[in-house]
Amino acid sequence: MTATHTRHCTRLCNAAAAQEDGPVCHADKVGNSFESSQRLACREFQAFDSEHGCVLNNSYLIFGSAFQLAICSLLTIAGVFLHRRRDLCSITQDGSDLILHFCNLQLEPDRLGDKGAIPLRLEDSGHDMLGPGRLLTCQLLGSGRAQLHLDEDVPAVLNIQEIQCDGSAVFGLGWEVRHITLSKVPLGLWLIWHSVLASVILASWAAQGATLRTTLACTLVVTLLTVAVVQALRLAWRCPPEVRQRCRAKLLEELPRRAALSAALWAADKTKECESRADLMALGWSGEQLEDYTRTTLQRQSNEAGICVAYLTSDRFADLVQARGASKASTFRQLKEVFYFGDNPIGKNVICPRDGRMGASFVDSGTLPRESRAPCTHYLSWSWQYEVQVITDALEHWVESEKLDASDVYLYMCFFVNNQFRILYEAGGAGSDNLEDVFEKRLRHVGHVVAVLDAWEEPAYLTRVWTIFEQYTAIKLHVPVTRLGCC
Repeated sequence: MTATHTRHCTRLCNAAAAQEDGPVCHADKVGNSFESSQRLACREFQAFDSEHGCVLNNSYLIFGSAFQLAICSLLTIAGVFLHRRRDLCSITQDGSDLILHFCNLQLEPDRLGDKGAIPLRLEDSGHDMLGPGRLLTCQLLGSGRAQLHLDEDVPAVLNIQEIQCDGSAVFGLGWEVRHITLSKVPLGLWLIWHSVLASVILASWAAQGATLRTTLACTLVVTLLTVAVVQALRLAWRCPPEVRQRCRAKLLEELPRRAALSAALWAADKTKECESRADLMALGWSGEQLEDYTRTTLQRQSNEAGICVAYLTSDRFADLVQARGASKASTFRQLKEVFYFGDNPIGKNVICPRDGRMGASFVDSGTLPRESRAPCTHYLSWSWQYEVQVITDALEHWVESEKLDASDVYLYMCFFVNNQFRILYEAGGAGSDNLEDVFEKRLRHVGHVVAVLDAWEEPAYLTRVWTIFEQYTAIKLHVPVTRLGCC
């Protein structure tokens, strides 16, 4: 405002005041009043400059644009989260195919029976977090509740919030935001980070003069535009309905054939194996894909295999022990020398399906009859100091007292299941893997411990650190334990 304008306004004000006997106007008050009126005339995105009047507020535009980008990014991350919740499929349990959806676990009630825990293994998930070969355990808690356990270094428990009469269970959203990842970062952290960033930018924008109405309008417009763009891209990239239907139909055709191939590999039935492979190739499987699936299936079965109680208590096993120069009075430490050392170690010239190297475990050596090799149902906690007779007598008494069919009980018994060529030969008894981690994963997978005590009074079982650790871990993981005594 120039000096001439100020003097002119002062004269007009004083003249009006003289006619009404009012107070005399002062130049500074007139100037401030004029400046205030000009400030009020500025728009929300403008700032007042004493020389140029209302000018564009660059900070307002910067923070406004940043807020809109933050909202767009937040919506994109939320969209990625929803996209990553895609279906997981082809979970097998004892050759029976189950379909697991990420938010809906379809379990057939008649397959659950009275089992307290059902071991599942993921064959093909299509999800980074649950890769092929991941072990899962579905544990029924009663009262319509169930839990899914992931076998990880740090066990994660999927608390199923609801289980309906048809057997469908729903995962909680809290677990999903913690475990679905993007670039190895949980999507929950992405959402929190973008929410905090948007809040900080919004506060800075409001400090520059943004009103609530403007904020809400911008948020609505950006949301609509982002959703429209995402939907357009999704429609452009998604498969036509008929293609999706064909893919789903093909998957449903593959599931029983994959289960048949898995069963044939367990039974070492070459005829059925060839038939199943031919069926899968007829569905479009390549030779490389089939070989890869066969290799991973054999590896999985090797890791799951246990030894049958019926075999351990049979004359066939007793004859093998005697043929190796031992007897039922021999301890398993002595049995180790005649089984895995000497001129003809069992499994030495057999390729291990777990790592593809020479030297296989007893259950993979071919010495064990195929009908005596199946997924473990119980974990045996014991000591190699025990005599063979102690173990066989305890197992016979157990299956008789519990009215179990010995041919249906398969034990994880380290002497027969672990690859002793990796443990005894290569690492001097420590093992090439972390046995503690392997033990915990196996224990969670099997879900039931059978502890054999050589005596009820002062048992040697309680003098070994490892067996005490097994008991401690079973209690920590809430795994049921059955204790047996030979006398």
